[in-house]
Amino acid sequence: MVRTRHDHLQALKTRDFDLLVIGGGITGVGVALDATARGLRVGLIEKGDIASGTSSWSTKLVHGGIRYLEQFDFPMVREGLRERHTLIRIAPYLVRRLSFLYPSKSGFAGKAYVDAGLWMYDLLAGRKALGLHRRVGRAEKPADAPMKAPWDRGGFTYYDSQTDDTRLALAVLLTAVERGAVAATYTEVTGILKENGRVVGVRARDLHAEDGADAGAFEVRARAVINAAGVWMDRVQRMDDTGIQARVVPSKGAHIVIPRERLPITSALIMPETSDGRVLFAVPWQGRVVIGTTDAEYHGDIDRPVASDEEVNFILRTANEYLRIDLTRSDIVATYAGLRPLIRMSGGGVSGGQDPGGQDAPGGGDDQLGTKDLSRNHVVLTSPAGLVSIGGGKLTTYRLMAHDAVEAALAATGLRAPRRANTSTLPLTGTPGYRELRGQTGPLAARYGVAPALARHLLDRFGSHAVALLELIAERPALGEPVVPGLGYMLAEALYSARYELVTTLEDVLARRMRLNLLDEDHGTGVARRVAELIAPELGWDDARVDAEIARYDDYARMAGSGYRHKAGDRDEAPRAVAVG
Repeated sequence: MVRTRHDHLQALKTRDFDLLVIGGGITGVGVALDATARGLRVGLIEKGDIASGTSSWSTKLVHGGIRYLEQFDFPMVREGLRERHTLIRIAPYLVRRLSFLYPSKSGFAGKAYVDAGLWMYDLLAGRKALGLHRRVGRAEKPADAPMKAPWDRGGFTYYDSQTDDTRLALAVLLTAVERGAVAATYTEVTGILKENGRVVGVRARDLHAEDGADAGAFEVRARAVINAAGVWMDRVQRMDDTGIQARVVPSKGAHIVIPRERLPITSALIMPETSDGRVLFAVPWQGRVVIGTTDAEYHGDIDRPVASDEEVNFILRTANEYLRIDLTRSDIVATYAGLRPLIRMSGGGVSGGQDPGGQDAPGGGDDQLGTKDLSRNHVVLTSPAGLVSIGGGKLTTYRLMAHDAVEAALAATGLRAPRRANTSTLPLTGTPGYRELRGQTGPLAARYGVAPALARHLLDRFGSHAVALLELIAERPALGEPVVPGLGYMLAEALYSARYELVTTLEDVLARRMRLNLLDEDHGTGVARRVAELIAPELGWDDARVDAEIARYDDYARMAGSGYRHKAGDRDEAPRAVAVG
């Protein structure tokens, strides 16, 4: 199996492929796995790290989408619920059941409306339901859910699931790599190769090559090319220049992250009535609470979206309308924002999935509709030259999106896959053996001389690969020390990631293999040097490269973390959230 970035790059430069994927987000890696499962020779190019774009900035949920019931989009909800069940089966260490509290105000009509919607949610899940919803009165309401009047009168509990979005994407890609896929990160597509009017590959550039006129430039030949670049899809389509009438409409979703002690919930909370007509979630995640999200068309730099002051104020103001606690900017550990690649069509060239593209579809041809009214269904487009592009969709349904994209590529090129494949039954890497090990956590911990809590932590992040990390700790006990006290991550995780998880930069480790940019009050800057020096021998870095990586990460953390929290003694002097607009 190809392991290092250098090896992947060399393979990309010297091999011909059946199918080349542009984009290493959840959709792109899903395409790579679907195609390799069919026996195709697959390459993937990503201009950053795996899941470094939209796929790392989600609300961390794998769900049917309860708010889409109000839009009567029952097929999409059913599809999401079916995929939720599939992901829990093929990646149980990464996707887990989570209970939700849906509060209701007094009055029979309002409660009956919510009850009916949740019954529909349960029915659409069918036998794949994670548990039936139930009504809870004020006395039964979870004690850790500090709702204020009129939302403190109980409500309903129901079940969905959550994940670590970046680790899910990484597991999908590593599963593809285990089956022969080649994946080059920090590699940018600069042009489309054509012969006789048909797409036959791409021109690319290694972004880490030394400077020079043609530094890092090379070509990749493939019989089929799939553009899974997300919000960058338009840029790739313009390289094809054959007039597909589709436009990506970036929709920004902003979030804040607060300490669990400020909102010590074990169930997620829904805030069902917001001024922008959406719902807001408060989700317990990795020792913190994520609150979001917003939905507004974005016109800024798609490479560096951040949560604006207005969006942060909106989230704080909305949360404070529901919660008895009074959240302020001083409570915020970090903020983040991602861009959903929604699609607005003006006609033609649509295949696969549920077509959001026509004039009669939600948001299909009306430029006046807001992004919250645009469909979340995915769309597959095939250009006259044979470039297949996929956009829209959501994290939960990545597997179906991948299937439709590969089917379109096969149809466009006449390429025949050596075998049929069903990724719904293909366990992701780390899944085989996980349940057995999880049931023997105590003996496993004793065998390697670590605390059971540490063994559970590693199993729930790496699945059965946790054994390899436990062996590292047994060989070098210092690797069992926490990276940041209280957050659970161990130094062994950084070393393991550098060896086996396609790491190229310090940011890859601190922000995505771990999530210190979101969870640590210093966003990982305080431990950057320690981690950089630990992984430097694995990646061949000298002292100058270590210093450069730390400097680059500090810059990234300022942009991506954007925390507002003051030191503990400064809470009373922190500015309160102010109303906007």
